[in-house]
Amino acid sequence: VFCEMRKIHRADAELYQTVLPTDLSDEPFALACVSVTIWFLMLVSLPTLRGHILSEPASFWKTLRGQFSVPSHCLAYLYTVSLVFGMFTVAP
Repeated sequence: VFCEMRKIHRADAELYQTVLPTDLSDEPFALACVSVTIWFLMLVSLPTLRGHILSEPASFWKTLRGQFSVPSHCLAYLYTVSLVFGMFTVAP
């Protein structure tokens, strides 16, 4: 049985050698180049997000009232609560 398992393991190793490349030394550098390029494009194209620093802070209760005054938001909150409570009925 042990010899048979070694044959299977050797066959799997040969299969992985043919499927997967053995030299992965260039891939981290390619990933780094793509990441730096995307980061630079985002830095150039996206606007700054400093509007919340300059404006007056909003009231918590006014913001909360605004969120619950939208019917679709209330349905989404109700759906989320029902999913959470429904999980306790399946697996307490």
